[in-house]
Amino acid sequence: MDDLIGQLLDSLESQYLLENTCIILTSDHGSQLSEKSLIRNTRLNDASTGIPLIIASPKVTKVSTSTFPVSLIDIYPTLMDLADNSPQDHQPDGYSLKPLFQNPQGS
Repeated sequence: MDDLIGQLLDSLESQYLLENTCIILTSDHGSQLSEKSLIRNTRLNDASTGIPLIIASPKVTKVSTSTFPVSLIDIYPTLMDLADNSPQDHQPDGYSLKPLFQNPQGS
């Protein structure tokens, strides 16, 4: 996967699109495979419910890590916020994560 992400970034950079592109890397579920003799995700704990969520944007200038709980439903409002755009006909479910970029603790 690292190689494919590198190829994607190289392609965006060579086409001068990197300055206007938000990149989101995530997963559909956590992983605990082979831990505690488990062969699939059947238990709700941090290892199986926690997923990576990485957001890179030209509007995010500070690298930060947050342990504040968020949901994948927050991706759409976050992208709309980063694009300085708001939906005209409805209020989307979820919340923009943009405030967490300045305050990763969420307080």
